Amino acid sequence: MIDVHSHCLPALDDGAKDVSESIDMLVNSFAQGVERCICTPHAIVHSDRDIVRLIEKRSKSIEQLKEGIAQKQASVPELHYGFEVFLDNDISVYDNVDKLCIENTRYMLVEMSFTKYNEKYAEWLYSLSLKGIVPILAHVERYTYFNKLFGELGGFDVVYQINAGTLLKSEGKKLLNELYDYGCNVVCGSDMHNMLFRRSKIGKAFQKIDKLDSRIAKDVFKNTAKQIIGV
Repeated sequence: MIDVHSHCLPALDDGAKDVSESIDMLVNSFAQGVERCICTPHAIVHSDRDIVRLIEKRSKSIEQLKEGIAQKQASVPELHYGFEVFLDNDISVYDNVDKLCIENTRYMLVEMSFTKYNEKYAEWLYSLSLKGIVPILAHVERYTYFNKLFGELGGFDVVYQINAGTLLKSEGKKLLNELYDYGCNVVCGSDMHNMLFRRSKIGKAFQKIDKLDSRIAKDVFKNTAKQIIGV
């Protein structure tokens, strides 16, 4: 499996508080069958300088984590790095916006307000596409206005990400089937933040979907994500 959405880099956001917790999260993820994990710390961007600062902070966190993994000789997934970018303005105007993509790809994980719909969301996503960036919409099940947004994105090159915990529920499976029936590209992410109340449930989610339809499970938990990161 490939986990496309996680908050396991230490001391960057509301995810792992330190290296020890990061390693525990990744060891647990690996034990569930995750071969690759994309680290996506939260990012709020209102200037080009914000992008520079975010990358600098992430680089330091990555080095700390790598040192900790080496010292513990821990078995963890292969790591890839991106951001979960909060869409509250037209980020396409920033010169280095492409650096917020998952490294060495043209894909960017973005999130929006859960409840407050902005009439410019589709326009902002389209502006990113004009720069060659493909948005991955984070945890689409959380947006109360998702049906309206989905209707505006017809024809857009967009990837829809559903959280693993949601796929353990009937409404999550229903949403997955609806998106799949529409021919959408769908991926799963753990959205793990810690080892307590927001730990990864991706292994259980895969087993559940695999029992219902192994073809969909392979696409959602591996094949589409492989295309995203180019492996």
